[in-house]
Amino acid sequence: GEATVGTSLTVNTGSWSSAQITFNIQWFSCTSNLSSSCVAQSGRTTGTYLITASDLTKYIRASVTALDSTGGETVLTALVGPVVTPPQVTALPVITGVATPGSVLQATRGTWSGAATTGDQYQWLRCTSVDTSNCTVISTGSVNTYTVQNSDTGFRLAVNIIVKDITNRISGSAKSLTTQPVLGSPTVSSTPTFTSNLY
Repeated sequence: GEATVGTSLTVNTGSWSSAQITFNIQWFSCTSNLSSSCVAQSGRTTGTYLITASDLTKYIRASVTALDSTGGETVLTALVGPVVTPPQVTALPVITGVATPGSVLQATRGTWSGAATTGDQYQWLRCTSVDTSNCTVISTGSVNTYTVQNSDTGFRLAVNIIVKDITNRISGSAKSLTTQPVLGSPTVSSTPTFTSNLY
């Protein structure tokens, strides 16, 4: 599992030579990546460990004790972590520019907590309504601009910003509001002609 607040870690008991065996599991929380910093967590003795906000910045590991008629042996898992929380958006991305074919739209990153300062991805979206759940991805990349296409006419546009956490392990995302429907450029339906009131 990923060492992220709100997710669960699962311990694999491994393979053992004895056929008649039972297992005892104990989870540990560690203040650093050193085994000496680990403290057993009271009551955390099942095969899964739900990571909570109290585990933030810490490392997690488990011990597995295998028992049979001859006795027991304990092994420790590797440390995982540090525990992080997914980046949280505090101000949504915003699109600026005029949504008409040929114009260039620009997206702000928005404001985030717990996010890396680089490595953002911009997914430009074509939407059938103001509801951004009804959108399709039309462009993905590290550039925060998009040139409106003729094929966007009649649709609304939005952007989904994907950012990494400070350890570059997990991502968070947030969508902007949609633009107004893209208006196509005027097209001539008949050739202009001259008229005169002179006789």
